[in-house]
Amino acid sequence: MSVGTWCDNAVMLGWLSYRVFKDAWLVVATWLVLSAVLVVAALTGLGGQNLFSRLHSVTADTPGTQSAEGGYVLDSLSGDAVTVTLLVSDVDLTTTQQQEEVAQALSTTHADLGQLVGTHNVLDPFVVPGMLTSDAARSMAADSMDGFVVVVTVNPNGSAVADPEDTRYAQEVAALVDQVSNRLEEVPAELAATAPGARGTVSHDGSVEEAISSEAGRDLLRSGLLLLPVALLVTALAVSRLLQVGACLLATVVSAASTLGAVYGLSLVVEVPYVAAVVFWVLGASLTLGYALLLTSRYQETLGSGTPSASATEPEGPPEDGPAGSAPGDTHTQDPGSGTTPDRPAPVRGTHRYRRDAEAPPAARLLSATMRTAGRTVVFSALAVAVSLCGLYLAAEGTLRASALTGAVVLLVSVSVSLTLVPALLALTGQEVLRPSSRPVSPVLLPIRPTLSSALRRLSGIRRDGRGTTPAGARIRRSSVYPWAVLAGCLLVLTGLAVPLGSLHTLTSTASDQLPVGSDQRAYAAVLEQEYPSTVDQDATLILAGTGESVTEFINDHVASVPGVEAVVSPSTAGDYTVVYLDLTGERWSGTAEEAVTALRALDPPVETWVTGQAASQVDMRGSLLGSAPVVAAAVVLATVVLLLLLTDSLLLPLVAVPVTGLSLSASLGVLTWVVQEGHGRSLLGLAPAGGVGVDTTAVVTAVLLGLGLAMSHEVVLMSRVARHRSAGTDHRTALHLGLRQSRGPVLAAAVVTVAACTSLLVSRLPLVQETGLALALVVAVDLLLVRLLLLPSVMRILGRWSWWAPRWLRPSGASAAQGRADRQEVDQETEQDPNGEAREPAETSEVPETLETARSAAPDEEVMAAGGMPTGRQPAGEEEALPDRTASSVESAESAQSAVESASPTAG
Repeated sequence: MSVGTWCDNAVMLGWLSYRVFKDAWLVVATWLVLSAVLVVAALTGLGGQNLFSRLHSVTADTPGTQSAEGGYVLDSLSGDAVTVTLLVSDVDLTTTQQQEEVAQALSTTHADLGQLVGTHNVLDPFVVPGMLTSDAARSMAADSMDGFVVVVTVNPNGSAVADPEDTRYAQEVAALVDQVSNRLEEVPAELAATAPGARGTVSHDGSVEEAISSEAGRDLLRSGLLLLPVALLVTALAVSRLLQVGACLLATVVSAASTLGAVYGLSLVVEVPYVAAVVFWVLGASLTLGYALLLTSRYQETLGSGTPSASATEPEGPPEDGPAGSAPGDTHTQDPGSGTTPDRPAPVRGTHRYRRDAEAPPAARLLSATMRTAGRTVVFSALAVAVSLCGLYLAAEGTLRASALTGAVVLLVSVSVSLTLVPALLALTGQEVLRPSSRPVSPVLLPIRPTLSSALRRLSGIRRDGRGTTPAGARIRRSSVYPWAVLAGCLLVLTGLAVPLGSLHTLTSTASDQLPVGSDQRAYAAVLEQEYPSTVDQDATLILAGTGESVTEFINDHVASVPGVEAVVSPSTAGDYTVVYLDLTGERWSGTAEEAVTALRALDPPVETWVTGQAASQVDMRGSLLGSAPVVAAAVVLATVVLLLLLTDSLLLPLVAVPVTGLSLSASLGVLTWVVQEGHGRSLLGLAPAGGVGVDTTAVVTAVLLGLGLAMSHEVVLMSRVARHRSAGTDHRTALHLGLRQSRGPVLAAAVVTVAACTSLLVSRLPLVQETGLALALVVAVDLLLVRLLLLPSVMRILGRWSWWAPRWLRPSGASAAQGRADRQEVDQETEQDPNGEAREPAETSEVPETLETARSAAPDEEVMAAGGMPTGRQPAGEEEALPDRTASSVESAESAQSAVESASPTAG
């Protein structure tokens, strides 16, 4: 028996559903209390730093690379010093008299700062002899002579280096930095008499991190507020009852609150990047809502089919124990000594599952049926995302690895809420749907719901009569009528979208590039770069582990002559090291700068050397990713193939899905390059000004790997229904037609929520968050619309029954015979053509075993469902509806039964 079949009949999901049903109020109360505690801990920090204060900016250097090691050397040479800078603007310094007046006004400031950090650690143009007449002082004044900088070095240890684990010393430095910053903020007011319009901005590493982390907190609030109306609208369309709409939204809110606390706990042991916290928070909320909609719509569908018997809760598939050809839950006539009777199901060895099924209340069996179908889909969907997170973890150390851990924590919370809280809420609210007094969707939405439901049906291709002949449905059905044409068209469009990818240039963002647009710190960085070029970091820094004549000759004879090196700026020695600043051709992030860095590293120096800078970081990041690419690709592809194999019992489908998904990702990145790098539509989308011409590497890698997980997640939902029809013995064409039509609604609903969550990040003022959100939105939209709904169905139609090929030893026992009979029937049937040359629907002679979905045609409130109302599912007193053992006479009867419930819940899956 395959593992996929085991997941169908797993004791785990059945046991979980019964436990949740029994203790539903306890589960709900536990999650409410836990989420409240977690969100309070995240927002308050329990007396320490809160979550947003603990978030970190994205580091440009990859651990273990030359640029990172060179950075460590520079940090060790500078010791424990922290530099605090005050930028003063709108102060006229054109005359000597004005300079003297400013110097006099700053005398008190010099004295106060000297007491805090020492006079020798305070530097500005007015403490240098001759003031602005000297070159040293001139470098600290604006080129336009309308401002200056004050530089204060906080270094209580002097030349000594403190232990990194010395928290007492770290607290002492932080306290001194705060005191110095507060004193510098008073300077503009002290200059009011001399320069009434004087303005000042204080900056240091801590203020940069604070600006980024505080903006990340505001991003979460804005994204949540923007996502809420979309979530409400989609949920109201997918779920027809007010209580269950509230249940889905409550689960989403609980997941979002719990995620904050979980990420806060992770930040205590890992440096969590702010972009990971923001992006995964909104994705976690969207995943939870998507899973909740899937479970709720499936539960409503089960309710609409009536109260199942104990055997009806068992899914279709090969048996675990029992006679050949039986299903797990069938009753079997046993020997008199076996202890079983035709009226009692035979239990699985070592469990009492079937006895409990027979004794459980009808509502518990309904919930069990939902968990063993939609719950199984949720598990596989989450595993698909987990595979992508594993790839992100293996891609590179540093930011990407911390992002993967953050994503894993968020996914764990989302799945836990979906498999426990959502079923508990369904157990408490589900039976309300059966009551005539049950309230429908809010009266505010009631007048417009038919219009919105009709729009969603048109988008998903589902018409009220279930025939799937809306314009969108017709386009999707053409993937089976004209598979070769649809395949060629999709490949042509995807290839065209991927063309700009050839010019993609990946960047690493510096701290100033990550600052919020419009913030004081970003304005400070912009003014410093324009007016104080000598204070800005050079394009590259060369560090040599040695001094002396041989090092000097190497610099003058070799370094200065490297193509792309325009100037060697102020070589200096620090202990046993020589530090050289270099001006490179082009911008510091450009391709020419990267070529110069590569040429510098190719030299044969007399001592060990390191080259650092933005171009060096980009070269190292790209090299690290390319080095790990084979391992990441092998691990992700292998895990994805195995996952889809377990789901579908087919080896060929995963082997087709993986390269097609790669083409989809290429097309999405091509559009991203066209927008972000080439600038088409940047202003329309409100993207922040770029720090360079290119796309951030973190955004690209996250979009590729996480996009792959989201794409496979949609593949799981789409293929799960097809695979279940197929495993029941349905022929390939019918299984594909029915399965895709039944699963398109939930997938579209989840995709709409995910795209809305990602696009909500475009309102962020953090450029890296904007790029990552746009990249993920493009990946989800392109993959779903062109690949999952059109291209892959066309490929499956072309492959026919070979879509389900797998080696015999990989196929579940009992499945081969049923599928073989269906395949032989399909081969025997001739493809009929109508006068227009279009293939007709599957022939009426195709036999489809009647399942829980197709049995609705016998429901007593059939007329109500056909009219578009919500079925009550009421049965005659003392009776329970049992599934017929007969098989449907045609595919047409199966479609009409399915369409009845879809008319009431357009996204029921």
